[in-house]
Amino acid sequence: MFEALKRALQRLGPRRQREWSVDETAAGYRIDGELTIRRSEISVIVAFKRDLMTFDQICVGIACTEPGPDGRYDLECIEEGNPTYAAVVEDLARHFDLAEGWWMEVAFPAFEENWTVIWSARERGERG
Repeated sequence: MFEALKRALQRLGPRRQREWSVDETAAGYRIDGELTIRRSEISVIVAFKRDLMTFDQICVGIACTEPGPDGRYDLECIEEGNPTYAAVVEDLARHFDLAEGWWMEVAFPAFEENWTVIWSARERGERG
């Protein structure tokens, strides 16, 4: 049991909380003061959960590229608990037609990742 717990914690690894901000002058988001994600360049927005053993953490991921050969996107993620999480999610909701009920779809059932595409330029035929 202890070894399984140890392996699970190693897989999670230490996660440094990155500093996100809504940047109206760049019409997008700034991460750690340097990386800017322009709303017009966003190709997909996803939501998922991380199982942190005793509780779940909902995360929102943004990609500005098309998926790689393996079908995966290179995501920049903001997690619940980040001081600007609510502001970023509210801004995304203002500028994108996010899937209705996405939060409930991700939140339940508990302790499942529940990956959900909540907006896609390809599906909507648009950019933010």
